[in-house]
Amino acid sequence: MSAVFENDSTALLMKKFIVYKLMSSNFFINYSLMMMNICYRIFGVRFTNFAINNSVGSIFTSGESIDSLIHDIN
Repeated sequence: MSAVFENDSTALLMKKFIVYKLMSSNFFINYSLMMMNICYRIFGVRFTNFAINNSVGSIFTSGESIDSLIHDIN
């Protein structure tokens, strides 16, 4: 049986830990959608989605393309 996190660097493991703690915060859960909508209005959809994908999105999704999914599967 292989370990799920065996190929992750220390920095990535710390990032995952912080994101998982953030996701369990009631403050984050209650206000994240509102803050995302405000960021859409101020910064635009492209920049906000870029920021989300490069911060927490990369932990929960494989990416935006089939190629990135195939790379993660391998």
